[in-house]
Order: sequence, then C-alpha cells, then structure tokens
Amino acid sequence: MNNTRKDLYLCKWYADIIDEETDDVTIIYLGELEWKFLKVNFTNILQFIQKQTLISRSTLLNYQSPIFDDDCFEINSIGISGEWKRKSECTFCEKLFENADGYILWECFIPVGSAQIKVNNQINKGLGYVEKLTMTIKPWQVPIDILRWGRFLYENQYIIWIRWIGKEEKFLIFHDGIKYSDGIINDEMIEFGNYRLILLEKYILRNGLLSETIFDRFVWIKKFFPFEFLDINECKWETWSELYENNCLITQGWSIHENVNFKTEIKNNYGKMFYGFLFTILIPLLLIFWSKQTEKYIFLSIPTTNSAVVSLLFSLFGIILIIFAMLELWFKGDGLPMNAYPPSKLVVTGVYKILSHPIYIGSSLICFGLSIYYESKSGFWFVSPLLTLS
Repeated sequence: MNNTRKDLYLCKWYADIIDEETDDVTIIYLGELEWKFLKVNFTNILQFIQKQTLISRSTLLNYQSPIFDDDCFEINSIGISGEWKRKSECTFCEKLFENADGYILWECFIPVGSAQIKVNNQINKGLGYVEKLTMTIKPWQVPIDILRWGRFLYENQYIIWIRWIGKEEKFLIFHDGIKYSDGIINDEMIEFGNYRLILLEKYILRNGLLSETIFDRFVWIKKFFPFEFLDINECKWETWSELYENNCLITQGWSIHENVNFKTEIKNNYGKMFYGFLFTILIPLLLIFWSKQTEKYIFLSIPTTNSAVVSLLFSLFGIILIIFAMLELWFKGDGLPMNAYPPSKLVVTGVYKILSHPIYIGSSLICFGLSIYYESKSGFWFVSPLLTLS
C-alpha cells in the first residue's frame, strides 16, 4: 500500500460501550485530520442516556492519543478515561477502496471486549468495540451513495457489517472470525450463512447533516470543506436485536449501527423530478413523434375490427399493472420505480411474484392500446414492439 499522504489525511479511532445495567451508550471518536492548510486533532464523545437524551461534547484541544497494545485499548481525554480489553483473538484489516486519489483502510482491533469508562465520575461497564479508519481520499469523491455499518456484541462473540451502495459496491460481514461476502444488509435485518439478525426496536442516537452534527460547534472549520462534504447525512441508532441460527433464537441484545447518505436530499429530489419528467412526459412525447414520422413507412394494417374495445382492454390492463406494481414498490420496497434511485428493498411479492417487470409490460400494453385506438400502424407494428423489447 502506498502510504504517501495526499491532500487529505484522516485517522479516526472509534470506540463504544453499552452499559450492562442501564443500556446507556457511550461513543468516542478521536484522531487527526489534515486538509489543505488545516491540521487538527479532535475528540468527540456521544452519550445516549435512557434512550432519549443525547449529550455531545467535542474539542480540538487537550488531545491525547489513545494507547493500544495487543490486548487493551485505553483513552484519557477531556475528562473521560476508558479501557477496552479484548475478549476475542480476531482482528480485521480491509482496504475498502483505493485509486489514484487515495485509499480507505478499515481496521477492527477489538471486535468484542470488556469495557469500562469513567465519565464525570460515573463508571459504565459492559461490552465494547474498537476500530480505526484511515483515509487519504476525500469523502465526497468516494463513489458510493449509501454506507451501512453496524455491530452486534454478545458474550465473547460479535457481528460486524459494512455495506456500500453505489458505483462502488461493498458487502462485508464478520462473525466470530469468519468473513462473509454475500447475504442481506438493510435497515431491518442482517442475514448471512445460517444466521439472521433482526433489527427490531430502534432509538435514534444522532441524525442530521455533518454541518449540523459533527461541525456544529466549529463554524470556522466549515469554510475549509466543500458543500458535498458538509451535506453528507448521518443517522445512528441503538437497536434492540435478536439473533437467529437456522430460524432458532439464540441470543438478543443491543446493536449500534448507522446509515451515511453521501447523496444530498436536494440533489436526489432534483434527480427524481427529472427522472419522473423524463419517463412520464418526455419519452411518451418522443414516442408519439417517432410514430407519426414513421407512419408512412408501415404498410401493414392493424389486425382488429373492434378497435375501441380492444384498445380499452389493453390500456386498462396496462394501467392496472403499473398501479399495482408501484403500490407494491412503495409499501414493500420503500421506493418508486426509478432505476437511478431504486427502492431500498427487493420486492418479490404481489405482481412481482408473477412478472419480473410489470411496469414495463404495462407501459407496452398502454402503447399498443393507444396505437389501436388512434389506428397508428407505426405505433402498433414498430414503436410498441421496440418499446417492449427495450
């Protein structure tokens, strides 16, 4: 690996603990960031108390590097001291991405450990987790739309998941020393091998744009970063979870997981508006224009005697197919039929249980129906078949 530092260098430690008695969460970020002329060391501490109160403290002062050896991770910064002791011998190191602009290196040093942390003279004990992320590529240049990350700890075991969605796809699950590269990772469950982790009752720890969360107290730093970075949205949860093996419940407990959306909602909305305009107005108009321009080249007649009835049946069936498919995508897939902005879940129920592409079939039926109604030979013999084959 080329360790030459680029324009940006980020080294970020992440450590967490869920108290074994109160289930309160403490998350600590600390590390160093270099960007252009900016060089800062940072510490950010999140405390999620009684599933409703978030206390966040950040500082760029009095930074102390964590101490890490083979079995123990220690921190002592801004009034907080903590220790994480390894309960598993496994460690993981993955180069998640690399190109000419830089790389992303993820290292998990303590996938599950016994942790103790002291905050304002209050001591929390429980299972904890420690990882480090090193980046030399600008986050807004990483070719992904959505990042899903999480961890579930129990006894001496763990489940860690990483999912990238976008141009650069990534799927990683680590469970008790074994790495899985396929399965399901979404907001409802993590599924791999014979295991299924169900994410049930969610409590939001933090949700918002980076400009409103991480950089909220450091207004001056925002001037150094582009809008694409500050407008990244992060949502983090503490979630009650149940782990099943071969459909049998084997344990339950709390997960910590997050979604990071690299595409701003404004950009998504504009894109969706253009996509909707393209397929509901522009393309139909182009098909009509195309049909009229090629009408004189088609000499075959339309094979029907009762054009109004046949046209109505074709069009009505096509409309019904599209409506049922869109409702299925909306309620079961949490999305709409947009290839550029696909639903977050795969839908295989309803009309999708019978047809793989009911919306395309419905559109073709409507095109055939309108061609019959307007007695367009080009529409029936040329445009509609090409639309169906496309």
